[in-house]
Amino acid sequence: MRRLLMLLFVIIASAQLLAQTAEKTVPFTVVLTKVTIPDAPKLQGFAFGRAGGKWLLVAGRHACLHTFNRPTKANPVNNFPPQEFNDRLFVIDPVAKRVWSAPLTGLPAKTAARLTVTNAEFEQSGDWLYIAGGYGFDPATKTMDTFGSLTAIKLSATIDAIVNGKPFAANVQQIDDLRMQVTGGEMKKLGDWFVLVFGQKFQGLYTPNDSQIGLQFKQLYSEQIALFKIGMAGGKLAISDYQQPITAPPVNSTDVSVTRPFHRRDFSLAQFVDVNGKTGLAAYGGVFLPGQIGAYRNPVYITASTAVPPAPQANVAVDSYAQFMNLYNCPVIPAWSAKSRTMYTTFFGGISGFYIDRTGRLERDSGLPFVDSITTLVRDGNGGSSECFFPIKMPGLLGADMAYIAATDGIVQLDAMKSQTLVGYLYGGILAQAPNKGTTDASSNVYAVSFKSATTTCPVSLPRPEGTE
Repeated sequence: MRRLLMLLFVIIASAQLLAQTAEKTVPFTVVLTKVTIPDAPKLQGFAFGRAGGKWLLVAGRHACLHTFNRPTKANPVNNFPPQEFNDRLFVIDPVAKRVWSAPLTGLPAKTAARLTVTNAEFEQSGDWLYIAGGYGFDPATKTMDTFGSLTAIKLSATIDAIVNGKPFAANVQQIDDLRMQVTGGEMKKLGDWFVLVFGQKFQGLYTPNDSQIGLQFKQLYSEQIALFKIGMAGGKLAISDYQQPITAPPVNSTDVSVTRPFHRRDFSLAQFVDVNGKTGLAAYGGVFLPGQIGAYRNPVYITASTAVPPAPQANVAVDSYAQFMNLYNCPVIPAWSAKSRTMYTTFFGGISGFYIDRTGRLERDSGLPFVDSITTLVRDGNGGSSECFFPIKMPGLLGADMAYIAATDGIVQLDAMKSQTLVGYLYGGILAQAPNKGTTDASSNVYAVSFKSATTTCPVSLPRPEGTE
């Protein structure tokens, strides 16, 4: 009898393991095609909008990942030197492979300074590009600061003016608002609401802490989600209906990722569809855990609420799934299958807390390495999540602060895709020469991204059965 029970246990355990390790698939494959645009600028940490098949690029930096040089009393050190910031507007036609640009000198000095920043939050709504905050040099105070401003740029008119060598200042409006004083966050629309998610207020020089000369900066993570509306009442830019920001509820835990889940910057924010077909926003990854050199792994899902103000106009949930890969801001392409009620969110390179070695083994790297992995986070009809590694990789250690510029608005609809379909482009970002402590540079690379309807087997999928990582 004992032998029979033991045999039965082995059979059940083997069946469970086989089910867990069975090859997983996704219903599409990714095709990357290099697009050579000779005059495209090296750029990272920028804002962008689209109109008439052309891109408008604003702000950002032309340089590599910021340095970590230590300050001295004689040299306080600015690891974000102003000369590395982009002080022009660029227009790119990815089909004609042409580039135009114009300096910001036609704008008032204050307006131009707030468009010469890095890691601002931005969102396109119709023909307007809205840019909030960002970190840069303030010529009025001669200091590095996070700006409390909101800028609106009329896209079609500005692109037309730059292409034809005409002034564009009449198409730009800007207001001061300290509620917009955020850098490293993200901003997207959810229905009629603009949603400003996480980020920080950083003031002063970005330098390591030194006991000899003291702190050279003030840093405050927002740890909140703010909802508001932006309008052009009477032709003038204005913020209205600003809601009480949503903060994380108190939780009894010693795990800071649980007690302070909104302490994030430099994460990815994208649309998603839940199992009921309702569209929302999802924040993936982000840094840093309080007091640690570590990344957040639990996605935060934001959906619209039907509550009556002043109740919050969004529902927020921190997912129990712990994401492994692509934990820093990188290109993200959301795709949805209504037939299977499954969300497929694909991440391109960037920085991660884990990597897959040559043998296919998952390895943790506390140094947060640059990676070339292309992975899809699959959220199925039951709300369960897993990650699929694609057989192809990024053409280098690319992805960090790289932009995904969609060919059309909205989420990719997989059920309507019959063949290979251009979904958008990857542009710019940081190009690294090594996963850790190697040289980096801003990138001018452009890649067309197509999805092809085909069953793709994941050579590696996560999570794996307990004990096999």
